[in-house]
Amino acid sequence: MANRGILDDTSLLDLLIKDLDVANEPWRITPYWETYHDRLIREIRKSGLKSLQNNYKLLKGFASGGPPTVITPNNNLKRSIFEIVPRLPVISKIFGEYNRLIHALYRQNIRLSQKIATQALIEIEEQLGALEVFGELTVGGSQEGFEYQKQSYVPTFVNYLARAADFYRFVPMEEVTSLIEIGPGLGWSTIAHRTLNPYLRTFVNIDLPATLYISTQFLKAVGGLKVINYAQYLADGKQISQDSGEHPVCYQLPIWCFEDINIPMDWLHNAFSFQEMEPNVVAAYAKHARSIVKRGAWLLSQTEGHKIGAGGQKKQVTYSVIETAFSSFLKREEVNLPKISKTFFDIDSEISRLYRVNNS
Repeated sequence: MANRGILDDTSLLDLLIKDLDVANEPWRITPYWETYHDRLIREIRKSGLKSLQNNYKLLKGFASGGPPTVITPNNNLKRSIFEIVPRLPVISKIFGEYNRLIHALYRQNIRLSQKIATQALIEIEEQLGALEVFGELTVGGSQEGFEYQKQSYVPTFVNYLARAADFYRFVPMEEVTSLIEIGPGLGWSTIAHRTLNPYLRTFVNIDLPATLYISTQFLKAVGGLKVINYAQYLADGKQISQDSGEHPVCYQLPIWCFEDINIPMDWLHNAFSFQEMEPNVVAAYAKHARSIVKRGAWLLSQTEGHKIGAGGQKKQVTYSVIETAFSSFLKREEVNLPKISKTFFDIDSEISRLYRVNNS
């Protein structure tokens, strides 16, 4: 299981980084993500994506996978010290034992998470019927795969699957033929909706260049979607359309392309990245979303946002900031959204909210 690697595309990465340099505000990288983005680019250049799902350094911050390891600083001198010290006599033995314990705990946690995920899958199928997995979820060196009903899963994916199943408790699938997600991370959410909703034909994912590059190559490797990357989007004249082929089409676009989107999208989704932006950036997303989102938005955020100043964030983004930004066209629907997610993955209902387009 999980022997097939993920292909690199350095020309796509170079194009994304080049165009980021000339992107206009507010469609650039906010302070919260600057260090994180630089670290990802460095690790991509160093390690590539072949064993992505077993590379903790690449996935930490927006996904999971691989045994935990030390994340070294961005500063060159500090990073050198972090890399040299564990190899020194005596200290190397201490670090060796530390790594052995970390790997043992990692394997133990994986076994536990597989059991929890299996119970979640049973409940999801009770709600929505038998599941069909499109593609190879363990691609890229995953050591966390397990079998359920003769199909391969990884626990992290089941978390997103449970979250999407909760969404479809309140939103009929036929109302969601197109979905735009801000900050989809690795792409598990996209795959979850692809798995559950046969009516979905168009995905548009918006993210930072480094994360977008990783998720683009990951989704292409998994399969089950017709993935349109940034380079192809430009070559096609920035056109977005539904696809009538066997698989839904998934457009993978950087943040500065959001305002270019001019076709109707049924639903907008964001999970926890609005709270990591600045208020003016959230307002910019809301302003353009008003012209393209036709049915509603599904938003997840901590009520009070991040701790003030976290990651260099200049102004705190609470849930009230997000709701104010979207209040010109969305109205909150009072539903207790999580059920499966809360049962198996300890997700608070307060962080997951549903909004409908206000047509009054």
